[in-house]
Amino acid sequence: MSKTYLSLDIRDQSISGFLVKSGLKGNSIEGHVRVPVEAAEESENQLESPWHQAISVIVDQLDTNGAICLITVPPALISYRNLRIPFKENRKIRQVLPFEVEPLLPFPLDDVILDFQTAHQGATSDVIAAAVEKTKLQSILDALTAFRLKPQIIIPGGFPVALCLAAQKKEDSFVYIDIDESTSTIFAVVSGNVHLVRSIYMGAASEELKIQTLKTNIQRFLVAFDTIYPFEFQPAAAYFTGDGIAPDAVADTIARLLDISAEPVRAEETAGVNFQQKPGEDLPGRANNPLCLVGVDLLGIASLNFFQERFPFYRYWEEYKPDIIRTAVIGALVLIVGMYGLIFQVRRLNQQVNRVEQQIVSTFSSTFPDVSKIVDPLQQMRVKVRQAKGENMFAGNMDEEILNIEILNDLSRLIPSSVDVVITRFVRGGGSALISGHTNTFNAVDDIKGALSDSEYFNEITISSANMDKSANRVKFKIKLGIPETGDIS
Repeated sequence: MSKTYLSLDIRDQSISGFLVKSGLKGNSIEGHVRVPVEAAEESENQLESPWHQAISVIVDQLDTNGAICLITVPPALISYRNLRIPFKENRKIRQVLPFEVEPLLPFPLDDVILDFQTAHQGATSDVIAAAVEKTKLQSILDALTAFRLKPQIIIPGGFPVALCLAAQKKEDSFVYIDIDESTSTIFAVVSGNVHLVRSIYMGAASEELKIQTLKTNIQRFLVAFDTIYPFEFQPAAAYFTGDGIAPDAVADTIARLLDISAEPVRAEETAGVNFQQKPGEDLPGRANNPLCLVGVDLLGIASLNFFQERFPFYRYWEEYKPDIIRTAVIGALVLIVGMYGLIFQVRRLNQQVNRVEQQIVSTFSSTFPDVSKIVDPLQQMRVKVRQAKGENMFAGNMDEEILNIEILNDLSRLIPSSVDVVITRFVRGGGSALISGHTNTFNAVDDIKGALSDSEYFNEITISSANMDKSANRVKFKIKLGIPETGDIS
């Protein structure tokens, strides 16, 4: 599913807007524009506010219809505080954050919007609390609302690039500096996490004075890091962006001060996302924050966010993520066990069905031994039973059929009393009869067959089976008797 992003890097002196389309074919830059902001003072008439005028130009030049709005706000509006909180769950950190940060803020807690960025998480959590005054942020949001733009991400300027750099260089420690016309923001990144942030307001000073101010505050920044954290910060490199100071002057200042290399940031290498652009067009330095802001959203990089109207499910997920994952894992295990039990039960039932089918086949074979091809034993047995009933196999017509009692009597008369035999079953039908029983020897079976050959009722006598039952030490046998029609008996 394709998305269109309107990413706005809002500064005191200008707003840089980039329109990015993201889809299966990749991410393309559809357009970009930079609009100066002449003054950022409050205006009673919203339509005359500098934010409103600048955003109107951007909306006129870029097709923002249906676009997801992401913004950075001027770094000078943000107050940062480092805290150590005795919890590792985000839900608990969010609950205690207002009480921990309130004594450290220069303005009432009710007048600010709070959020935090985790620097280190263990038995305790080191977090960076960020606060912005509601009134100052609201003036920007009102200007966006006038053009039906509701930002889904609101973070301080400079943060997107710092987060993308941290995500790419998880094993490194480095300094990143965001420099605009009036403010420089310094970030310390260790092992893939931002650990310290400080903003320096430099106003409209000369470049020489800005360089000196930056140098002094970098030294203070390093001292502050050593004061806050129990380990030494040793940056291996430095990165910077912005046009507040000439790039060569920034690189030379950092190299002399920290004795490390300093490189300007390029968005196409830092954002973690490939952006397609028009052939022959080079991205300006002001593209770093807007494009990295899109990268933060596309890559799902964890970030503080001043947007208070986030979807309830997202907020719930953010705070209860460990509990939800734990419950989901337990639910999955229960489902797997349940499915295994169901499969086992189905398999057991199949085995029972197979045993019943085998019993049916065995019963059919013993009852109708003359049937050699068994396809559906139950249905075949029903057909045979109906045929037997139609032929009046048990009683028959008293005037035309041989009575079963006569046959049984003949069996009793002909089998010698000296033969140890027990008749267990007698089945008659279809011009034949089947007797089953057991005796002591195989010779006795032959004797029984020979004795029955003297009967006037049987015209054919066949031993169907004779098997030794070792458990009873007896020979089980089946003898088929052909019974001719009444008129054929001599």
